[in-house]
Amino acid sequence: MKILIADDDPVLLKLLCPLLRKWGHEALCVSDGMEALQILSGKDEYLQIAILDWVMPGIDGIDICKKIRKNSENKFIYIILLTGRNEEKDIINGLDAGADDYITKPIRTEELKSRLAAGVRTVNYERKLREFNRNLQEKNDALEKYSRIMETLAEERAKKLIHSERLSTLGELAAGMAHEVNNYLAPISGYADLLKLYIDNMPLGEAEKIKYSEYIDGINRGAGRIRKLIERVRIHGRKTASERIDTDVRELLVQSLELCVGKLKRVKVERDLTEMPLKVNVMSQEIEQVFVNIFKNAAEAMSGREGSVLWVSSRFEADIVRVIIEDNGPGVPEEHIENIWEAFFTTKSAEDGTGLGLSISKGIIENHGGSIKAENRKEGGARFIIELPKVH
Repeated sequence: MKILIADDDPVLLKLLCPLLRKWGHEALCVSDGMEALQILSGKDEYLQIAILDWVMPGIDGIDICKKIRKNSENKFIYIILLTGRNEEKDIINGLDAGADDYITKPIRTEELKSRLAAGVRTVNYERKLREFNRNLQEKNDALEKYSRIMETLAEERAKKLIHSERLSTLGELAAGMAHEVNNYLAPISGYADLLKLYIDNMPLGEAEKIKYSEYIDGINRGAGRIRKLIERVRIHGRKTASERIDTDVRELLVQSLELCVGKLKRVKVERDLTEMPLKVNVMSQEIEQVFVNIFKNAAEAMSGREGSVLWVSSRFEADIVRVIIEDNGPGVPEEHIENIWEAFFTTKSAEDGTGLGLSISKGIIENHGGSIKAENRKEGGARFIIELPKVH
């Protein structure tokens, strides 16, 4: 144990310092109160016992006790006062000032050894207590951090449940809407066909008949697109089926683009899809959700930019179907490229995103035995590469 001895009696110092070293302690001996206070106020964490003379030049032992105890940031120091005073009131004053023990002069060697041993035990207990409190604080900090994380997860889970409920409600509403809209579309298409027959029988020139027929064909095409879009919304909004089926990835890409037509209205979409079917065994709505999420993110990243382009391509290699989705937006900041898959990570505001989209997308793809990665294009913009097992 490292021990400081402060006494202005050189004879006593010459006696005590070798004696403490003989007992296995590291003794630091000074003869001035100010020097002793300076040493004790330092950051030497191993110096935790001090033997102080009551009366010393500069500052006496009892005032050192008061200053050390007043500074609560100081480490614990076990203080033994050396004094020739043995009156009860003096002992009480010393202990009230902050001393832990006292020894009256003349010093008896065996008494000093026993009182030092008691001091060492106290210091060791205090060290263990501090270590225990430190560990307890670390565990408490960890629990608080875990609690905050769980609270955030609960809030986000609640948001997801609300969103899922809204999607479920949307699916139910969309089913009713599809029926109602189809009821309105049926007479439009029917009257358009009747109008076409009527024009064919009218005394019009051939050029006029062709022109009017094209107008009517346009009406039918528009009605068909409305019918198809309503059907896609209805399918996308309903609860996900639990069964996987063999599905053509090209169809999922086209259908996902149709769902994002509003988001992509100012974006030029270029498709490079294989002519042959690319069959994968998947839950189509989940894979569609992944594509929609990436298309939506790309559209938002390119928002307000002139000449925005989205490239969508499909390829296959032996057992792999590969989908590549690229844009010419700002790309992903290099410092975030590895973090975008983490739940709740987002560079958007709280109102614009929860940071769950890409995390969920990664989970969906990996649950299907595939992989998804992101990188930046040399020309600028982001590139997402999705690979899924090919069905033979």
